Amino acid sequence: MSSDIKTISRHLDDLRRDLVVAFGAVTLAALSSYLFLQEQMTLIWFAPIRNLDIALAYIVVTEAFLTKIRLSFLTGTILAFPVIAWRVVGFIFPALTVREKRYALVVVPVASILFAGGVFFAYFAVLPFAMKFFLLEAAGEYLKPMISVSKYVSFLTSFLLPFGLVFQLPLTVICLTRLGLVDYKFLAAKRKYALLITFGAAALITPPDVISQILLAVPIFILYEVGIWLSLLVMVRDKRKKSGVSAE
Repeated sequence: MSSDIKTISRHLDDLRRDLVVAFGAVTLAALSSYLFLQEQMTLIWFAPIRNLDIALAYIVVTEAFLTKIRLSFLTGTILAFPVIAWRVVGFIFPALTVREKRYALVVVPVASILFAGGVFFAYFAVLPFAMKFFLLEAAGEYLKPMISVSKYVSFLTSFLLPFGLVFQLPLTVICLTRLGLVDYKFLAAKRKYALLITFGAAALITPPDVISQILLAVPIFILYEVGIWLSLLVMVRDKRKKSGVSAE
């Protein structure tokens, strides 16, 4: 019993250390963004609404300052994601076999690329459509948008970061397949449940409107289908390797 308690305590200490490192990396990246990248942040994050010729407003004395802080943490989270992924892998690393540890070393750069890809996809492909629909098409000609800058940043954050996380799905499927926890047959058989969970998850992590949920749910399900094919390819490749080893 005491040995189990010590093991749990050690895992909790490791988790606490990893959380501190990850939060410290985000904070450092956010502080650097605030000090050195304010002009770039303003240009990038406000571009989608400026392209629609809509001016933002602030209605509380501290709102403009706090918005800069929030934009800094949004930027910091994106820039520090490799460190976050590194600490997640580092937390589970001791429990892996030697073969699995080799694959784990590849996870961090791949996860970082996928996260950046998800954010870029949302920013350049999905967000402009969503902004145009909500602020121009849905509003009509009789309503004039008067958007608070804090509300805009909240919408931006809840729109971009989920896409970065969702793009981890193919990598997650590959890892689970490598560990023998799932295979392509299981994933294909659970497709209808995955569709239901997809829309449920999209409803939880996106702004509370149907359009945003659909814009996130569709890529999630497409990535799920990609994951099925990747799982098949991984299993076929592993089977060929085992066949080659047994033949020798």
